Amino acid sequence: MEPNMAAVFSYMFPIIGGVVFFTSEKKNTFIKFHALQSFLFWLAVWGAMFIAQSLTLILIGFLLLPIVSLGAFVIWVYLMWKAYNNIEIELPYIGKFAREQINKS
Repeated sequence: MEPNMAAVFSYMFPIIGGVVFFTSEKKNTFIKFHALQSFLFWLAVWGAMFIAQSLTLILIGFLLLPIVSLGAFVIWVYLMWKAYNNIEIELPYIGKFAREQINKS
């Protein structure tokens, strides 16, 4: 499989795709970076969704849920597009952490 397609698939299948490609890839840092960033991105999205849903009790969550969902979707598509074009784009905090972990191994 081409590295760019492996990176796209790591984003396409939330959590599982990132774990599978991160653990199965031994040498290609491009794939490992995108797989780890994908895993961390989806954890952050799910955390944000949990917080937004928890805030529905005080009505602000009804405003936050669509914003978080739309933002996550736009970023997700953007990350897949960049991965497909063989570009390593680092998300703030998540991307930096992923890069540091890849450089350590």
